[in-house]
Amino acid sequence: MSSPIREFLEKGPATSKEIQLRTGFSQPTVARNLREMGDSVIKLPEGRSVRYAVTCNAFGANDRLPLVMVDAHGTHVVVANIRPLAHGGFFVEAENGMSEVLQGDKGNGVYDDLPYFLYDLCPQGFIGRQIALEMASQSDVFPPDPRNWNSNHIGRFLLSNGDDLPGNFKLGDQACLRLRKNLFLFLRRIILNLPTV
Repeated sequence: MSSPIREFLEKGPATSKEIQLRTGFSQPTVARNLREMGDSVIKLPEGRSVRYAVTCNAFGANDRLPLVMVDAHGTHVVVANIRPLAHGGFFVEAENGMSEVLQGDKGNGVYDDLPYFLYDLCPQGFIGRQIALEMASQSDVFPPDPRNWNSNHIGRFLLSNGDDLPGNFKLGDQACLRLRKNLFLFLRRIILNLPTV
C-alpha cells in the first residue's frame, strides 16, 4: 500500500515543510514516515535545505545501480550508485573518491536524464549499428538504429553488456560479476600456464 508521502514524492522532490503542508502530517510524523520508507528515499542537497525524493526500479533492475571504475591493474571500485528517481531523472550517489566532475552542472548529482558519462557508452558508429541490429533481432524492445535509443534502451544495454565497453566505467552488479569471473579465468590461465583464448 502506497503512503500519501510516497505518492507526493513520486511527483517530484519536496522539503519536509512542503510534505507537511501537502499531507497535513506533523513534522515528527513526516520524519518517521521518511525513515520507514528506508533506502527508497534519498536526500537531495539544495543549498541550506534538503529535498527528499523517492527512487524507482529502472532498466529491469533495482533502484540502486553501482557504477564501477576499473583501473589499469584490473581493480574495480564502486565510485557511485546511480539512483533512478520516480519523478524522472537520476541521482548520482557518490562514494568516496568520485570525481566532482561526475556530479553534474549543479554539483549536486541530480540529472534530468541519464548522466552524460553513461550516454557516452551507448553503441556508436558502424559497430554500434551492428550491435543495435543484433539487439533488435533478439528483442522488440530495441530499435535497430542506436540513434533512436532512449535512456531506457541505453540503461538496459549497459546492464546486460556492460563488461566490454570503451572506457573504464561498468554499470550494474552483473557487469561486475562478469568482470570478476573473466579476471579470475585470465589469472588462472596465467598461473596454470595455459594458452589464452
